[in-house]
Amino acid sequence: MTLDTSSQKPQPAPTIQFLRFLTKLTFVGILGSGVFQAVSVMNIQSRFQKGEDAYNALDCATAVSYYDKVIAADDSGPLAMRSHVRKSECAILDSIFAAQVEEDVPTSLAQAQDYLEAYPVNIHADFIREQSVAQAAQQSPEALAVPEVCDRLGGMIANQLLPQTPDLIPALGYACGQQYMANSNYGQAIASYQLVQSHYPDHELMPTIEASLADATVQQAKASGAGTIPQPGRSGSAPAGSTVVVIHNASPEPVRIAFSGVESRIETLEPCIDCQVYIDTAPEGCPNSGPVGVYTLSPGTYDVVVSSSDDFTVMPFVGQWDLRSGSEYSNCFFTVQTSTAS
Repeated sequence: MTLDTSSQKPQPAPTIQFLRFLTKLTFVGILGSGVFQAVSVMNIQSRFQKGEDAYNALDCATAVSYYDKVIAADDSGPLAMRSHVRKSECAILDSIFAAQVEEDVPTSLAQAQDYLEAYPVNIHADFIREQSVAQAAQQSPEALAVPEVCDRLGGMIANQLLPQTPDLIPALGYACGQQYMANSNYGQAIASYQLVQSHYPDHELMPTIEASLADATVQQAKASGAGTIPQPGRSGSAPAGSTVVVIHNASPEPVRIAFSGVESRIETLEPCIDCQVYIDTAPEGCPNSGPVGVYTLSPGTYDVVVSSSDDFTVMPFVGQWDLRSGSEYSNCFFTVQTSTAS
């Protein structure tokens, strides 16, 4: 007996169909993952752009809400990094506008200066300047002369945060200097006076500024432990009603002389190029080289400071001189360096 197989159909190979099925599943899975990633990136970009739109409109509350969503979605991504920066900007902007609403002009000016210092290139700079100038124009110099403004005065001038009127900035610089003097911050007082001096050399306040600058220089020298200059010897005659002081600079350093008294002034003598620095022992007489300054003053008692620089890296000397009418006085300055014992 034989088996008849002519009526049986061949069966498909199950292994091959199963592999094809797995391949389709894998392809669909990969495709689905790619679509998800693309949608996720688009969502992040969309949220960041909405945050930028709100930031550009100065709506920081809305902007920060979108930046937070960007950061939550991908904290290490480039848009998250930019979102962190924008949030920092918004924090300062909110402080500026809050102070303006409360009419706390010194604080709003200080915050505006800090913002422009940290973010010098931004779309809100002109608006912040306009608001700051408008509010500052309504204040007196004395009202603005508080530490947070005075400490930033140079930057505020550079960033044009104050009204460009003829009088406000000179008066504010003087008021700041007076505040610093009252608190014995002589170096900062000098900086405030010099700031006005450099920007407004012909202002009517300049005689007062120069007198205050000389006084601050004297006080700073005394506070720094300056040496003592004795009364100079009389060396000749001067026209009646005046006194003349002759200063000889025999030092390789420039010499700055501040007179504070009946009148106040600060003079500078160029260094003596050919002069030496003496070690331990001063010369017996004044060397016959170096520039000479001749200063005519009103007779009276003066506090005098002689220094080589504004920061007193070389020890200054201070003295009180009684300069009489019709008299000329002479003094000579040179540099003596103390050697270090081995």
